[in-house]
Amino acid sequence: MIRAYCAERLTAERMAPLVLLLTTAAQAGRSMTLIGLGMDALMASLLSAQFRAWDDLADRDRDARLHPNRVLVRMTDPWPVKALCALLGVIAAAVIALRTNSVLPLMLLILLNAAVALCYATRGERSLASDQLLLARYAAFVLIISKSAGQARAFTLALSMAAVFLALSIYEGLHDRTSPIARRPVVLTGESILLIGTLAVLGGHL
Repeated sequence: MIRAYCAERLTAERMAPLVLLLTTAAQAGRSMTLIGLGMDALMASLLSAQFRAWDDLADRDRDARLHPNRVLVRMTDPWPVKALCALLGVIAAAVIALRTNSVLPLMLLILLNAAVALCYATRGERSLASDQLLLARYAAFVLIISKSAGQARAFTLALSMAAVFLALSIYEGLHDRTSPIARRPVVLTGESILLIGTLAVLGGHL
């Protein structure tokens, strides 16, 4: 069943655009090397897959109503996906530990996992606030990846993180019609304007 889950939810077609976005964003304010680019892509892949699996686990009850044919919904016990999620998290932490002597990226990863766990444990019905908080993890991915590679220009990195958050929030609103942001065109328009402005400023600092 775990192979069926991966074939359904963790395919290259689904994951590659997100990994590419995160990898590119993590390069902001840093000098690029081929090895560094590969390590960034590896970390982006691990983090994206881990939190995609975690999302699916957290949304399993809702998906049972909206997407009853999904592999995870049809599992009697979702422990294989839970194990996969935990394994990906451990591997991501190990990659960070091997990549850098700094404890900061590892601490950021631990804090991110704790924050997401708290958000899932306390959220009720899906809301704009809870969705935006969860989408902020992608900006945290960029921060963790970049910090694990060394120093980056702080302002440029902050702009890159903001651009990732805004881009994925806009995508969520346009792609998922059940998303709270999809029902708030004013917020969606405001984020689109902010994204254009952020990209314009970011382009001037690269």
